Amino acid sequence: MAPWGWAVKITISAGNFAQFVTAFQELTGCTGRCNGAELTLHWPQQAGEGYYRWLRLRGGIELFICDYQLHQSVTVDLEILEFPSLSVGFIVSGHFRGTLPGAAEKLEGRPGQSGLFLLPAHREISELPAAERLRFVGMSFEPSLIESVFEGQSLPVAPALRPWMAGREAPPFFRLGAITPAMATALDQVLHCPFEGATRQLFLEGKALELVALQLEQTLTDGPSPAARHRLHGDDIDRIHQARDILIANLEHPPTLIALAHQVGLNDYKLKLGFRQVFGTTAFGYLHAHRLEQARVMLAARQINVSTAARAVGYTNLSAFSLAFKRRFGVLPSTWQSRRS
Repeated sequence: MAPWGWAVKITISAGNFAQFVTAFQELTGCTGRCNGAELTLHWPQQAGEGYYRWLRLRGGIELFICDYQLHQSVTVDLEILEFPSLSVGFIVSGHFRGTLPGAAEKLEGRPGQSGLFLLPAHREISELPAAERLRFVGMSFEPSLIESVFEGQSLPVAPALRPWMAGREAPPFFRLGAITPAMATALDQVLHCPFEGATRQLFLEGKALELVALQLEQTLTDGPSPAARHRLHGDDIDRIHQARDILIANLEHPPTLIALAHQVGLNDYKLKLGFRQVFGTTAFGYLHAHRLEQARVMLAARQINVSTAARAVGYTNLSAFSLAFKRRFGVLPSTWQSRRS
């Protein structure tokens, strides 16, 4: 078990997923709970709080969810001897740095990023920071899933992936993109699934397929990814994060886009373009989503009633709030609150 109390390095070599889980538990002290096709590992209290969760869904999909915050930084040096599935991943919140085969530079994981990865036998090093909540959702799947998702249509497969689709050995492949508003809605529903038992499995299967389809549509095409077409400098990214913080601090009376751009020292075009690249949506799409998330948290804690929650996050029309809440989380706000009682 890792000697928690300072920056920790964890080195794992695994031939398959089961070996990885066993080694990870032994080295981190994470405690596990297996419920049928679902495995959850919780970080020990001395290391942090939160969990890793793996679910085996029908159709050959493996769903991975993590939501945790560490007390000190952790470096994971992982060697996978066999990992033939294609994977998609979405960073909902938090940052991390990592190396992947074929990448000339370290990857900087930021909120709002998505990615598509094919990583056979490989080594990866991930640097996980302390005191920052990391929420990540990922899926891995076999070629048959792509064929079923795009049944009766031409498959939008990048040339580098065609050997994998044909069942042959393929080189490492990765492509980065941005979380779109449609992806963000589905991710929220995965992270806050309101169901239990068999209904939960069916719900998560549907959302996993939706996310796979959205990611394939975005990245399984020829040409550079959105992130590659419009590279932002570090200072620009800092200013975009500052703009996000200003929006969050002014939920009820947000500034106009031009005023927001002026406050952070960018022109409105760069702010619009950069905000979508960093967070996967427009500035006011982000504000809309954050308002609803704040309302969801307040309702779950039963702090206030639905109408008060609507007003607290800037809605003057209760019907509009209820409709927006249902579109984002799949249930009416009153239903969400009653299920938390």
